[in-house]
Amino acid sequence: MEIRIRYLPKGEVTPREIILSAGEYFDPPGDGKTLSVRSCAKLLNVYEYTPHRPDELCWTVLEINDGNDFWHLRTLFLDGKRGFMHHSSESDGSEEIIHSTDLSPNYCHIIRTLKEPGKSWSVVSNMLIDERDATADATITAFCGPWSFEELKEFGNVQ
Repeated sequence: MEIRIRYLPKGEVTPREIILSAGEYFDPPGDGKTLSVRSCAKLLNVYEYTPHRPDELCWTVLEINDGNDFWHLRTLFLDGKRGFMHHSSESDGSEEIIHSTDLSPNYCHIIRTLKEPGKSWSVVSNMLIDERDATADATITAFCGPWSFEELKEFGNVQ
């Protein structure tokens, strides 16, 4: 398995690269399971494997390849905080794009689109996160009406 992270620090023109072993990138699998390209990473965000904060980066690209199987994640940092775009693609043909926009210190808007193998794009999540009350969990307002995740995904079947 090959794990490569490319990233571009702000103010630089040449991307940097980190190559990690599976043991460095992934949490150890439990219950006799073996590692795959979609195993659980040790760290939540790709930038955490670099020596930089997100506000110091333009972008990161994670490439995990294992024979014919792959998972790639590209992240463009828009404001160095909660403003970003993630684009992931897998060897089965599925793709996902997540746009996160930091509206203010207390509000973040996130929209998630999904493309399953052989299907079209569909919005599967559109939400506003309100973190005004620091003593409580964030309030999440969903803007997908009465649609369930499965119903929203089903739009991808419409040709």
